[in-house]
Amino acid sequence: MSFKNVLAPALLSLILVFSFFACNREAEKPNMIMFLADDLSYEDLSCYEHPVVRTPHVDQMAKEGLSLTHMFTTTSMCAPSRSAMYTGLYPHRNGCHMNHGSVKEGIRSLPHYLEPLGYHVALVNKRHIKPLEAFPFDYLHKDSVEQYLSCLNNEPFCLIYASDEPHGPHSEGRIKGGDVQVPPTWVDSPEARHKYARYLNDVEKMDAEFGSLIDLLKDKDLYENAVTIFTSDHGYEYFAKWTCYETGLRVPFIIRWKNLEPGIQNHAMA
Repeated sequence: MSFKNVLAPALLSLILVFSFFACNREAEKPNMIMFLADDLSYEDLSCYEHPVVRTPHVDQMAKEGLSLTHMFTTTSMCAPSRSAMYTGLYPHRNGCHMNHGSVKEGIRSLPHYLEPLGYHVALVNKRHIKPLEAFPFDYLHKDSVEQYLSCLNNEPFCLIYASDEPHGPHSEGRIKGGDVQVPPTWVDSPEARHKYARYLNDVEKMDAEFGSLIDLLKDKDLYENAVTIFTSDHGYEYFAKWTCYETGLRVPFIIRWKNLEPGIQNHAMA
């Protein structure tokens, strides 16, 4: 059965991806890389037909991998979303259902499942999870990723790169307020267009950061055989984050792996 037809009805997490390999400890153990954007709504990528923003590195991965067009996060808040992703449990099960909240005592997370299989499990940059005892990652600054990978001696790893982009505060860049049309749920004003343009500039910064990570992995010959995922914790902060609107809960999700047919879109809810 093709992996692209096996979709969890609620949460497709790294734990479920790795359960395929856990059944046989002698099976191939591919490296896993996940790039996690911060406050990025589903529709704000050029591969999802946004008319203004340019995201060539994410677009290239979409051409090479499987895109889930109806992936939804468990909640449109940072800490609960990340805690659910790293534990494989909904917020009401793991205990973190408020922003800046904590999971309950005894909750297990990715390192607990993957380290017994021989994996190094690292979280780069943003944390926003607690208590840290429940999430025993190797915590890295983004400038130390190359050194970390160089020290692994070809042992398998799971690397989650948690970007700060396109989370605010936003910056000036190529896109100006006059270049954009605000989403239909917004009040259309010069201020709103300027705010939206600045956010889209940070989406482009995020894409460049993603491209730099992929280039590093390619330079170290760690990309072609890896399972690579691009996604977001939830949607954009304005009229999306903190809400149950679709722009808050629906996130991009692209997975690339040598055993997946490239350039496929799957429209099942996940």
